[in-house]
Amino acid sequence: MFFKFGFELHQLLFSSLNITTVTGLIAVSASTIVLVLIYEASKIGLAHSKFYSAVLRPNERPDCFSDDMLLVENQVPSNSTRYIWFVVEMGFYIIEIILGYVIMLIVMTYNGYLMLSVLFASGLGYFLGGQILMTLQIKRSRLNLTCHQCSSHPKNSSKTSSTEAISDSVNEEHASRCCLKDSGDADSEAETKY
Repeated sequence: MFFKFGFELHQLLFSSLNITTVTGLIAVSASTIVLVLIYEASKIGLAHSKFYSAVLRPNERPDCFSDDMLLVENQVPSNSTRYIWFVVEMGFYIIEIILGYVIMLIVMTYNGYLMLSVLFASGLGYFLGGQILMTLQIKRSRLNLTCHQCSSHPKNSSKTSSTEAISDSVNEEHASRCCLKDSGDADSEAETKY
C-alpha cells in the first residue's frame, strides 16, 4: 500500500464517516492533531501519577528525599490515598491505550495528510512536554537508588543532549541531599565517639 494525498476518505473509523470535501479533511486533520496532543499529555499524566504513587509507598522510599517528596516526608499515606493514585494511574493508562489504537487506525487509512498531521502533532507534543516527561522518569528511577548509589555518579562537564543535562541536574540535586544527610550522620557519629 502507498500513501495517497487525496481529500476523499471513505469509512474513516466508522462506516458512516465519509469525508468528501477539503473542509472535511481539514477538520479531520485538526481533530487528529488534538487527539495526538491529548495522547502525548496522557503520557505526562501517567508519568506524574506513577511518580506520586512511588513517593507514597513508604517501604520503597529511600532515606534521602528530593523537593517533590518533602510534602509526604513526615506523613504516612492512607490506603485510600494510594488507591486514588492507582485509579488515576489506571485512568491515564486506559486513555493512552485507547488513543494509541485510534491514532493507529487513522494512520492505517494511508492518507498522507492525516499521516503528516500525526507526525506534526507528535513532534509538537514532544516539544511541549518531552522535558517534563524525561524529568519525571528520571526522578522516579532515582527513588529506587540508595543515597550512596546516587552520589557515586561522576560529574561530566560536557553534556551532549538535553537528557544528559536533566539527568545530571537530578543526580546533583539528589547527591547533595544524600551528602548532606550522610555528612550529618558522620558528624553525629564522630561527636558520640569522642
